[in-house]
Amino acid sequence: MHADRVKVPALLVQGEDDYAVLATHGRAMAKALPQHGVRNALLLIKGGDHSLWRPDMRLTLHSTLEPLLAANIGPH
Repeated sequence: MHADRVKVPALLVQGEDDYAVLATHGRAMAKALPQHGVRNALLLIKGGDHSLWRPDMRLTLHSTLEPLLAANIGPH
């Protein structure tokens, strides 16, 4: 829903075992955004739930986020 309202590149992050927002929703949004000219990346974290509480999950998120930020807003 509302992929047409997104105007900036997006990183979609989700745990594969998320019970609040299903992984299929993330996949659907990742597919819908390019139809509206929005670059995006989908990061599905294996074994992750809604909070991504384990340190290894957070490390996966941060190691993915840094190059995407550099590509979209420039290096720090």
